[in-house]
Amino acid sequence: MLTPQEIQEKGFTKAVFGGFVMEEVDEFMEAVYTDYYALYRENAILKSKIKVLVEKLEEYRASDQSMRTTLATAQKNTEAMYRETREKCRRLTRDTDDKVKKTIAEMNAKIAAEERRLANISANADQYAAAIRKVMDKQEEYLKELTKISEDAKAANPKQQNAPQEQNKAPKQHQKKEKKPLPPLPQPDIDLSIDDSTDTETAEEINDIVSTILNETKTGDLPKVKEVPKAEEKTSADDKFDFKSMKFN
Repeated sequence: MLTPQEIQEKGFTKAVFGGFVMEEVDEFMEAVYTDYYALYRENAILKSKIKVLVEKLEEYRASDQSMRTTLATAQKNTEAMYRETREKCRRLTRDTDDKVKKTIAEMNAKIAAEERRLANISANADQYAAAIRKVMDKQEEYLKELTKISEDAKAANPKQQNAPQEQNKAPKQHQKKEKKPLPPLPQPDIDLSIDDSTDTETAEEINDIVSTILNETKTGDLPKVKEVPKAEEKTSADDKFDFKSMKFN
């Protein structure tokens, strides 16, 4: 491509005959030079702009490629994190379910153990109550028997009650005979031991109740009655209660 300087410096050979007028040729060349110079300069400016745009475009392309790469990497990382998080959630859910099931099983076992313990306590309490009722019934029968013996003795010896003066006149050695103490009330042989699974405090309370009842039924705590003949005082073997046969856990 011709430059404006080449056009300006272009020379022509002069002919002797039939040549161009030099002034017209110079004017035309000047006009061509001016227009061509403007076009050439504009073309150079456009080329520089195109170069800048191309560089920007390449930069944008590189940036776009980097962004695409970054986006792809981020997407891969996101998918990996999602899969890892989902797996952790599944593991956590599974572990939580296992722990909950284990806890429920332990609680059910404790509840069953407490229910068995309560059943043992109730059974032992019922056995104690039944034994205490038997003891009290037997003591009541014994007291009734003593009362009956006393009443029979009073009915059999009315003269001793109506003649106190005769007793006073009698010699001192014949006034009274020493009264023999009543035969001791048979104490029940009760095994107060309970099962190891029974509550200790409950066992102690029940043992205290039974011991109190047994202590209150000793001979010293019973109502005193008049002495009667030995033949009437003795009771049959059938009236005695065999407490040794009472065994319960």
